[in-house]
Amino acid sequence: MSEAKEELKWAVRELNYWLYNDPNPDPTLYRCIITVVRQMEKILLWTEG
Repeated sequence: MSEAKEELKWAVRELNYWLYNDPNPDPTLYRCIITVVRQMEKILLWTEG
């Protein structure tokens, strides 16, 4: 499961970079992506016990 956690950390770093540098932000898309990432974090924490 730690591999999934590392991948999630990488995805969050990439997403933060992308969101910060996007010249034409789409708030709805960002809310969707951030919600998915947060839920994935909760799932990973829950499954690790």
